[in-house]
Amino acid sequence: MRKTAAIFMMIIFMAAVGCKSSVKINTIPAGAKVYIDGEYRGETPYVQTDSKSFLSNTTLRLTKDGYNDFTTPLVKDQFSASACCGGVLFLVPFLWIMDYSPEKTYEMKAKENK
Repeated sequence: MRKTAAIFMMIIFMAAVGCKSSVKINTIPAGAKVYIDGEYRGETPYVQTDSKSFLSNTTLRLTKDGYNDFTTPLVKDQFSASACCGGVLFLVPFLWIMDYSPEKTYEMKAKENK
């Protein structure tokens, strides 16, 4: 009984560790408004953490007065060894095998005066 409970707890721990991923979003210049999937989240520098699988789509939009808006997909682009090990051992977290890079920096382009 204790062995089963220990295995169950280990599975939950491995799944939780493999699920969360964070990225620090920077802009040049700093202070741009951050929208994730259309929802305002704060200003840069900003740390985005989520538990989406690498198959999910996340849209990042950055806005700042005097600068062109910038929209890009936020992609999990770094291999996660811990999630891979968990996937091999428990055949569960393969959907979380990718993480965000620790940091991404985007340069905002100033609007042209006409």
